[in-house]
Amino acid sequence: MTSAQTRQRKKNLIQVPVRKFRLRTKILLGTLCIVLASIFLIVTYFLYFYNQQTRSAMRESLRVARGTYEKVSTLQVSRLESVLVSIKNSPRFLSAIGVAIDDLATLRDSIETEYDLSGADLCLVTNDRGQPLVGLSSTVKGFLTWSSAER
Repeated sequence: MTSAQTRQRKKNLIQVPVRKFRLRTKILLGTLCIVLASIFLIVTYFLYFYNQQTRSAMRESLRVARGTYEKVSTLQVSRLESVLVSIKNSPRFLSAIGVAIDDLATLRDSIETEYDLSGADLCLVTNDRGQPLVGLSSTVKGFLTWSSAER
């Protein structure tokens, strides 16, 4: 063997054969890449616009809820103000309160009458210092009571 043949053999041993893909395999891989990229783009597009639509629907719902809450609050405040004015301007209650301020039984009777007529949720009579004397509530059966510590 000559040195040229030996070098050729060594060269053949060192070279790694490159594997070539068939045309059919290349077409299949290209098509698969295009399909996967299309699916990714479609899903991303759908999720983006679905998210935008969901957010806009939530904003609209919150806007409607806020308007409803403000309207209900306004109606409730006006109802409470009208009940308070009707009790405050009731000549029957004003005359009874002047007489009954020292008589707890008469005061209870007067406040019970006004509470029933007004439809209030809470009716409370306090002294000049703001300490409660007698009260009625729609959530408590009977008259409200306070201990000396709460006064």
